[in-house]
Amino acid sequence: MNYAELVTEVALRCGLPEIPARAEYLTRQAERDLEKVLRVGPMEAEATLTADAYGKAALPADFLAFRSDGKSSWPVSGNGITVRPSQVFILTYYAKLPSVVDNGTNWLLDIEPEIYVLAVLLQAYGAAMDERAAAVGSMLAERVKAFVREDRIARYGAQKIDISGVAR
Repeated sequence: MNYAELVTEVALRCGLPEIPARAEYLTRQAERDLEKVLRVGPMEAEATLTADAYGKAALPADFLAFRSDGKSSWPVSGNGITVRPSQVFILTYYAKLPSVVDNGTNWLLDIEPEIYVLAVLLQAYGAAMDERAAAVGSMLAERVKAFVREDRIARYGAQKIDISGVAR
């Protein structure tokens, strides 16, 4: 699926005549909302950063959030990070979604198009004060939850750990 097909699908499902005219805005809002809830493998990126003499390094333009390794915590200020002066380091982070408005498609639209369709529908229904927003919001939340769960299983396995102690 690409951006044009996404707009067509959303317009067909909701029947709201203003969708094509507002598609760019609704899609960008949907992407911002998805970025708030998704933290999955395809979002992970690395960048080599070099701090200046004051320990300031600019964050990548697509920086969304740290990919925590449990060892490092650096203060972020604006679009920069503070570390040791002149330090060179690799930052692992979650990247923003590449917008389908600008790129035609992206990894999420390729592997989970229904998440995109539901996210844009939710924006459309919300803007129209349509009662269908609640149902679409629930469906979207379930899809995202399942996608995140599947991603975690694929990356870390599905093993359960029993910390209850020794059985007697």
